[in-house]
Amino acid sequence: MLTDKKIAKNYAHLARKLNAVRKGKHVVFLSGTFDLLHTGHLIFFDFAKRQGDILVVGIATDQNIKFYKGPKRPVIPEKLRARLAAGLAMVDHVVLLDEEITEELDVQKILSAIRPNKVVLLQKDPLLRSHQKLGEKLGFKVVTQARRKPLNVDFPISTSWIIEQIKKRY
Repeated sequence: MLTDKKIAKNYAHLARKLNAVRKGKHVVFLSGTFDLLHTGHLIFFDFAKRQGDILVVGIATDQNIKFYKGPKRPVIPEKLRARLAAGLAMVDHVVLLDEEITEELDVQKILSAIRPNKVVLLQKDPLLRSHQKLGEKLGFKVVTQARRKPLNVDFPISTSWIIEQIKKRY
């Protein structure tokens, strides 16, 4: 599949791919769970892509999601979530985040490997401060976006909300 070419095997593989194409281009990184891909995710990816030339999406592993969100998550396994993200036109590269499970993921490992120009976070991300400090150290800028609803939608858009709607109906 064409999407397979967008999915890096590991951080070193991603770094090599980026080094081959980055000359004069800005690399943008964002990461998340992206379980049950929805319109809110698309808005976030689109915003991130507009921040530079090459968009790299980090996908949390199943193990990390279970730690943070409980034993019933993720709904979609990591390899399928990676393939879904890779299938989006605005996404250039995807990598699974293989950090150790801790209270705060150590993102320095991936950010040191891929050397992004910008990292995109939601404005209320609890890791915003630590990313800003890391940005000063590694030389990238942190850009934030408020959580946004699609136009003409008056209800929340989130994976948790979608799961609740499914539970109510079935």
